[in-house]
Order: sequence, then C-alpha cells, then structure tokens
Amino acid sequence: MFRKIVKKSQELTIKPLILWYLKKERRFSFRGLTMTVYQGVFHPLLFHSTLILVNYLQKLPLQGKTFLEPGCGCGLVSLLAAKAGADVIALDINELATENTKINAFNNNLSIEVLQSDLFAEVAKKPFNYIFINPPYYPNQPKNKSEMAWYCGENFEYFEKLFFQLPDYYNTDSEVVMILSEDCDLKMIEQIAQKYDQKMELILSKSSILEQNFLFRIVKSNL
Repeated sequence: MFRKIVKKSQELTIKPLILWYLKKERRFSFRGLTMTVYQGVFHPLLFHSTLILVNYLQKLPLQGKTFLEPGCGCGLVSLLAAKAGADVIALDINELATENTKINAFNNNLSIEVLQSDLFAEVAKKPFNYIFINPPYYPNQPKNKSEMAWYCGENFEYFEKLFFQLPDYYNTDSEVVMILSEDCDLKMIEQIAQKYDQKMELILSKSSILEQNFLFRIVKSNL
C-alpha cells in the first residue's frame, strides 16, 4: 500500500521532472566511464533496472568471453562488459541509440561492434557466453523508435519475437539474464517463454521504495 502511494506521488512529481530532464543531451560518469546520453535515448541511471544488471555483470568472469546486448541504449552495460575484457556486440533498433553507443565507445577508447538491429536480425546465429536484456515491457504500441525502449506492443510482440529468436544465440554454457519489474505482466512473459520451450529462473529480487525488480536467468526447457 505504501509503495502504491509513493508510485502515485512519483507520477505527479518525479515523472514530469524526468521527462523534462530527458529533453536535453546529458552527460555522466560511472565506474570509470564518461557517458553521453542523447535526447530520445534511454538514460540508464534514472532507473534501478540498469544498476541491478551492472552490479550482476561486474561479478562475472568476462575476460575473453562473448557478450551480446539487444537494446543497448547509450551503451553503458556493453561498455562495462568491454572494459572487463569481453568481446561485445551491442544492438539497438533505434539508429540514434547505436550512434550514441558508438560515440561513447570512441570517447572511452573501447572497441565494440555496434549494429542497428531489430533484436537479433543482423547477428549471425551462434551461441554467446553472455546475453544481457533490459527489455521494454509496457503493453502498448510504440509510436516511434524511441518509444520502443518502453513499449513491447499491445500483445507483447517484443517478447514473442525475443523468445522465438533467442534459442539460436545460447547453449548450456551460456548465461542469458533479463531484468523485469513488478510493473510488468510477469505471468504473460513467462507464458510466452514457455510457448517457445524456455523458462525464466529467478536469480534475485531487489526492492526499493518505488518498485521491486527481478533478475531472471533464461534457459531452454528441453536441456
């Protein structure tokens, strides 16, 4: 009940401030990286989900491993993986986001491959050691590519496509992790995963005043 009250207050006060803040290009420093976030690109530090992913990522043995991130936004997660020694491919359907990631890689002297891609469409089918996913999960139809960072389609089309394509990119030696919020329809997303013979195993849950986030490991049901 308390969290609902806080969320309602956030919608009335904090949300307008966030929308105002995102109207301009922003810069920040984080764990040794200097980052720029273009207007219209998801800002990773305004939301707990990215921080949870980053904290989990930095416990992993990434040196010499292959790393794939669909929906890279400004590139923070991918660049931290590259800084830790991973061979990284960063993807985004939004060309503004891919350009943003490229400039951040250049500014931080990091080498990664960045592709404009509708999920995995532009990536050769092969298993990766790690795949990190911070998906859009609000069930609404995005009106433009910037909104694709938030909305998964009225009928969860993003997750239909994700779980259909995903098995071509991981195996029993891979780790595929996805962050979701209590605000999304977890049951629906789990049902879509099951439809494509995959399951979501809870790794951890993290609560804040504003929301509860869940980190899942995705595995093939038949393995």
